[in-house]
Amino acid sequence: MIVDRDEIHDYKIGNGEVYSLDVWANNGGFQNLFIVFRPMALAYVIKQSGSNMDINSKDYTVVDTCPDIDINDVSVKINNCNATVVSLQKIFETGSDGLAMPLYVLQVERLATSGKQTLVVEYGFTDSGGNIIQSQGRTQFNYVNVNRLAIR
Repeated sequence: MIVDRDEIHDYKIGNGEVYSLDVWANNGGFQNLFIVFRPMALAYVIKQSGSNMDINSKDYTVVDTCPDIDINDVSVKINNCNATVVSLQKIFETGSDGLAMPLYVLQVERLATSGKQTLVVEYGFTDSGGNIIQSQGRTQFNYVNVNRLAIR
């Protein structure tokens, strides 16, 4: 993180992790931000499955290190303000070695402000064994609100 202004960071320590966190603006269609991330928890890494899945007419072995989460299990803050989560979709990253890993794509409503943004994704839920699984990931990105630009 590049801290070049006054910022408040409320870190939460959980028993899960967030990997592959990235964010980008949709430059067409709906006015949303896309956030991709892979939630991981040790309890699920230990239970890695080797199930096969057909993805785009190719057979992949899924290394499932990722808990199943629901849209209600996720919250997003941008610059310490709650963002409205529009959707959550599970997708699969595929490798040339025939392996695949799940991750999620979140859509949140786009910001009205421009410039450097600090984004925090949190997930938390109680699994079938009664264990609380939670974590937080954070990243920074630069965003220009193109709706504010005037064409002359």
